[in-house]
Amino acid sequence: MGLAAMMAPETPLWDVLDQIGLPFRAALAQLVASLGTSSCVWMPSLALCTLPSKPLAPGLSPFTVQVQPFADPTLPAFYLSAHYRAHSVKTLADRVVDRRTERNFAEVTAVITRLLGPGEDAATSNTLGRSWQFGRARLRVIGFPPRLNPLPNSRHQSDPGSKTEAFVSLEPGWMPPLTVIERGWLQTFAPLVPSGPLEPGVRLAPPWRRVPADMSPLSTGYGLAGDGAAFAIVTGPFFQLVPRGHILGLSRDLASPARGAGYATLVLHHAPPGLSEKHAHRLQLMSDRFADHALEIEANRLAQALGVACTVQRYLDD
Repeated sequence: MGLAAMMAPETPLWDVLDQIGLPFRAALAQLVASLGTSSCVWMPSLALCTLPSKPLAPGLSPFTVQVQPFADPTLPAFYLSAHYRAHSVKTLADRVVDRRTERNFAEVTAVITRLLGPGEDAATSNTLGRSWQFGRARLRVIGFPPRLNPLPNSRHQSDPGSKTEAFVSLEPGWMPPLTVIERGWLQTFAPLVPSGPLEPGVRLAPPWRRVPADMSPLSTGYGLAGDGAAFAIVTGPFFQLVPRGHILGLSRDLASPARGAGYATLVLHHAPPGLSEKHAHRLQLMSDRFADHALEIEANRLAQALGVACTVQRYLDD
């Protein structure tokens, strides 16, 4: 297999981030220990960690990471943000039609386009938007022109520059490579329950990893790996591994029909070291139409294999 074929699709963005020295591969705990945190200007209860690097574009603020209680401290940050506010002061022309947001947006997207290519239009009815997607990595620039967003916003009162800024969000999509132990787990995976297509992107769970190019394709489904040392979820070229000791239990969530048609979901609850059970991750394994016994067979099979309880949680699809 050639080098180009083995190269991760996220590489073009990672190369740019490496060039500016952004520590996007560092674990969140490591970043906080070495850099500390500060309070968010518009939400003082929110802790931010500011990352050192050269600016991605001249005038762009440093990237920051939100240090949330539900974030896994052993993994790198999944979401970073920065802003561009070169045009915060009104000109005479802006008193007629305020286009400060448009100028901020145009300048920062022009620089990023030279680095990453044209990207794709991501505008909506009330926003400016441009997006660059490389595999699971994504960089976005968004602007909220005041003329399209006339309603008051409390953030603008405490942080006035945010009203006309170009907001830059970054999802690096990077995960540490498999350890020798994890690789062994994955190679012994045998699904207990088959799964249909599963869309990676459950926000509170660790991001999906890609099966290494030098490994044989894996069967899609859910089950044990490494003689029961871990739980594996595989869907196509993506997978997740959850060490057995991190698993708290399963739940079969039944949403009875109300305003919605109702549905059932099977959820794995797990918490890595350093994360309290209060903020445990919810990893949705599968879903189905509502029925009182929906997903019961699959839930019981997985609960028995994992040696954990499966609770039933009921609520309305309202």
